[in-house]
Amino acid sequence: MAENRGPLVVIRYAPPDGSEEQIESLGPGESITAGRGTGANFTFDGSSDSVSRQAVKFEVHTDRVVVVNTSLTKAVRYRDAEGVISDLRPSDSHEFRNNGSVTVPDYEASVDFVLEVEFSTLPAKQTPPVDSEEPETRNPDQEAWDKLTDKRKEVLTALVAGYFFDDLSDIPYKTVPTYKQLARLTNTTERAVSNQINQVAVFLDPEDNDAVVYYTGKEKRDKGKLVGREFRNAPGRESLANWVVSAGLVTEDAVRDLPGFANFERRSDKT
Repeated sequence: MAENRGPLVVIRYAPPDGSEEQIESLGPGESITAGRGTGANFTFDGSSDSVSRQAVKFEVHTDRVVVVNTSLTKAVRYRDAEGVISDLRPSDSHEFRNNGSVTVPDYEASVDFVLEVEFSTLPAKQTPPVDSEEPETRNPDQEAWDKLTDKRKEVLTALVAGYFFDDLSDIPYKTVPTYKQLARLTNTTERAVSNQINQVAVFLDPEDNDAVVYYTGKEKRDKGKLVGREFRNAPGRESLANWVVSAGLVTEDAVRDLPGFANFERRSDKT
């Protein structure tokens, strides 16, 4: 029986100075970055300081590509398959399910750095024999999620309640609950929720002094950013909610199962 291995995604970058086009092919579970910094996969040579060192990140999933604006201060633009151009604010993300592009503007140099996203499908392949094992594709988002405690997962699930339900009377659709609302959703206190959020940010985005301040083991802080995103200096609740949604870590049923979900009235219950 044949199986579909998911999309093969090609990211193309043609430097504005006319130099050779750069091409990267990615499969599910893989990611790539672009920006001014030397650590990016695509480096925008000649860009000014108005371009972030880590401007955008592309994450390939089995059915979509998520582009994340990893800059803390600068917006980028994306074009969807219909040609519609929209702004992508710092720490926000967008899902591509068809071809599109991302533009990182350099306002000082009046130059645009454009990355094209192209989808194709890997050819179906025969299922390997039972006695042969094919290594699973690594998913750093899921790996990081699996290492979180149940309490931390519960708080992160509460963070995205408004993304799954558009009829919660107190939480506007696609907004992040306040600390008070998070406490109600999890049947805990605001202080407990705040502590959990801070601890998750430290776990995902560790620094050297965490070994002393937060008792984070050396083996953790040596890994650097576990999922390639900025959490520590970004708005905590918003950046974490954005990660949970874009990585597909939470389901609608998980939100329903929150211990305090019944504390919130739903407008649909009144009709």
